[in-house]
Amino acid sequence: MPQNTQQVGLSLPLDMPKIPVAIGVACALGAALLASFNSSLAKVMLTLRFSAMELLLMRSTGTLVILGVIVLIFYRPSLKVKRKDLPVLIFYGICGMVFTPLTYYWSIERISIGIALLLQYTAPIFVVLWMRFVRNVPITPSILGGMATCLVGLALVGASNGSVRLDFLGVLAGLASGMGFAAVFLLAGRALTTRPPIVTAAFGYLAGTVIWHILLPVWNIPLNELLEPVTLPAALGGIDVAALWVVGSIVVLGSVLPGILMLTGVAALGPARASTLGMSEPVMSAAVAWLILGEILTPLQLVGGAITVGGLAFLELKKRQVAPRLNTSGSEKWK
Repeated sequence: MPQNTQQVGLSLPLDMPKIPVAIGVACALGAALLASFNSSLAKVMLTLRFSAMELLLMRSTGTLVILGVIVLIFYRPSLKVKRKDLPVLIFYGICGMVFTPLTYYWSIERISIGIALLLQYTAPIFVVLWMRFVRNVPITPSILGGMATCLVGLALVGASNGSVRLDFLGVLAGLASGMGFAAVFLLAGRALTTRPPIVTAAFGYLAGTVIWHILLPVWNIPLNELLEPVTLPAALGGIDVAALWVVGSIVVLGSVLPGILMLTGVAALGPARASTLGMSEPVMSAAVAWLILGEILTPLQLVGGAITVGGLAFLELKKRQVAPRLNTSGSEKWK
């Protein structure tokens, strides 16, 4: 029977059980929640102890160690890689473990977490542009209207005052993070057709960790600082703990678990729907940053954030109407 090109989906390996949709939804939302908490922990460490690159190298290395042990014990048959799969896995690792988090960390060093995440979640807009100019998929007025709505929302977010500070380089880094995040979802959709989510994550972190150790030799990191005390925000008790515990929390709660959950969501729902649910992260992160770090958004920025998220949700809804699961090798037309 000929395949309908509009019914595209994410084909999982034959030996991988199909993941229920409800599990996929729970995983996507769980990943967003954990990543939201991680953002506040990362900002504490960036403010007090380590640079963005140092923290990301430690996060990537720690995650690779944990995932590597799990994969070697339980998923060894899935470690076989064909040469044709290497480019996707390598670029997935570079975009997901190096470029996207580095630009995001640069942005939260200069601007508030809520705004940084809103900029990162311009990812669907970059997906639209990629589809239009690279894959020549027609983009109709309704899609352009959704993009315009997002841009209006971002313009309102840019009208800052009060306790929230916008910085040009911080905004630029946030937009770059959005481009990288778009690539992560598209590349993950390709990589997950040949191996389970946890193995895909392990290969991604392997590629990313190698890059990090090339960019920043580990002997240049003040590892002795990991034993020094860090004062947690008042909302977390205001107690002093060793920086090692905070970094460990970032590795487990902000990298290992969200990474596996996000990829499981993509495997179950496809990149389009998973990224839509992932857009709950800016709202969650802004709330967590308000509770933990005391960051406050002005009323105008709250309105802009709502408009931006609404526009992004509209774009993702149009994608789901045409292709409930976006297959990066399929054929789509947006109406």
